[in-house]
Amino acid sequence: QGIAVYDAQEKLVACNPQFSTVLDYPSDLLKPGITREDITRFRAERGDFGAGDVDRLVAARVSGPPLGRMIERNLASGRAYIHERISLPGGGFISIATDVTDRNQIQKKLAEQSRVLETALENMSHGIAVFNAEHKLVAFNQKCVELRDYPPGFIKLGISAEDLYRYKAERGYYGPGNPEEHVSLRVRARSQSRSGRIERTRADGRVVAINHATMPDGGWVTTYTDITHSKAVARKSEELSAKLHDSQKMQAIGQLAGGVAHDFNNILMVIQGYASAARKNALVPEEAKDHLDQVLLAANKAAGVIKQLLAFGRRQVLETRVVQASSILRDLESLLRPLLGETIDLRIEVGEGDLSIATDPAQLTQAFINLAINARDALPTGGRIGISMEPYEADRKFLARHSPVSPGTYLRINVEDNGIGMDEDTLGSIFEPFFTTKDQGEGTGLGLAMVYGFVTQSRGAIEVDSILGRGTKFSIYLPVTDDPDEVLADNVDGDLSARGETILLAEDDESLRRFLRVNFEALGYTVLTAANGLEALEVEMGHDGPIDLLLSDIVMPVMGGIELTKAVEQSRPEMKILMMSGYPSRGEITQKDLPDGIPIVQKPCSPTDLARAVRQALQEKEDA
Repeated sequence: QGIAVYDAQEKLVACNPQFSTVLDYPSDLLKPGITREDITRFRAERGDFGAGDVDRLVAARVSGPPLGRMIERNLASGRAYIHERISLPGGGFISIATDVTDRNQIQKKLAEQSRVLETALENMSHGIAVFNAEHKLVAFNQKCVELRDYPPGFIKLGISAEDLYRYKAERGYYGPGNPEEHVSLRVRARSQSRSGRIERTRADGRVVAINHATMPDGGWVTTYTDITHSKAVARKSEELSAKLHDSQKMQAIGQLAGGVAHDFNNILMVIQGYASAARKNALVPEEAKDHLDQVLLAANKAAGVIKQLLAFGRRQVLETRVVQASSILRDLESLLRPLLGETIDLRIEVGEGDLSIATDPAQLTQAFINLAINARDALPTGGRIGISMEPYEADRKFLARHSPVSPGTYLRINVEDNGIGMDEDTLGSIFEPFFTTKDQGEGTGLGLAMVYGFVTQSRGAIEVDSILGRGTKFSIYLPVTDDPDEVLADNVDGDLSARGETILLAEDDESLRRFLRVNFEALGYTVLTAANGLEALEVEMGHDGPIDLLLSDIVMPVMGGIELTKAVEQSRPEMKILMMSGYPSRGEITQKDLPDGIPIVQKPCSPTDLARAVRQALQEKEDA
């Protein structure tokens, strides 16, 4: 501080060096005897008091400030000081000048920082509340008010943490018990814990994460973060991850099923073929024929299991045509009633109007049979099974649930029962292959897997709702088409023998190739054989006579049936083509790669069915 002493005539008696420094006076100005008016005139001429008449400025300054008043002054240099006059006995006074330039600059910076902090605090996405060591609220932002779920105006500066906790405790927010015990426990936890995090779900469904951090002085800072969206995203991510896992698992099983089916169907076809041929031999004893019947029955069951695996893996060949769904439902009743028994009340409601769908009627019928049998098993003492259909317009929620189905109109077919129902764990596994709730030996666990595979392969979707003790409802969604209905015509009479035709047979399985050659030769056909597509081309080029039909497997080593078909269509465009497959895809070969208009026979099939398909293809050639 700068200090100067003036006598009763306002003349300088003495001063310390700081007085000259604070007021920025020249060292030779402050001499004993100089009057306060002279000092003021110096300052006026220097510009400390701003622009104006010097005499007027001097007169105004000399007359004040009053004794005992502290006033802040500024110098022309920009520095600031506080001036105070203290009276002395005898009429003199002491003038005290304190430099506050640095203090003012610090206060200005602090004020700017405070404004920045306040702005940042109010615009944060987090709510913040600060409590001091006395548990009083000393700072908070508007986001805190929004997220704390208190009534309007309840949160205010100075309110105690006890009052805030008491409000929640009295309304049961912390569960049953004495509210004061809840309050004491929470205040103690906040002031003693270094940190902590909890999550609360509000009445409106919003989820808020609450973080506490204790300060060294005993107070604490609490932050509130709305994590509703992040929780939803995390939940969606978990659902997508689970779906991806299920998809990968089912794809792996489907690939395994397809690989097994291709080879196993060839074996089954040989077993069925030779057993069927032996069964027709008049020299075979009746007892042996009974044994052959059991062989054929077992082979047919094995073929059914393979078909279900292929359906689950979406690798079966669908014989798709446009049909009216109502006609399939009407035909169902006569099929289902004997299967379901007299204790089941079967109700099939076709409804008004009709919609056409592009599907495999046989597979769709089998899907309904599987669902109906599952419903029957859920009604051990009898009950009701209802099957109905209705149009359904796919909305955004439906498309999101069943990606990648396409927008448009779907036919929704419902199969529901009032049986025992299923719990959530069972619902999560019902479409997995080999999963069954039946006792060992009573089911393969492939029925619903087959339904799922067929529906998804048909570009549709399937949903299931079930409540324990109240029943289950399956809903199948199949896309509606405007294409005209197709009626299948069978122009083959009962005679399946040859009319002098030649068949080129391409089959990589030696046992099956040998059996097919013998079977067709017995019908009067000339049969040329090859073990793969390349060998078949060599046989075709080396044969001088006509070849009426190519009967080829799709998947073969060296060259497959698709490449073979494209080649022979160029060299012998008049030749009819019939393809066989244990399943329609392996590796990069898929059903969409098959040429249009070429019929496919699904393995395994009986010798009679295959002979009929050959005769059908050749008959079309004759008719043309």
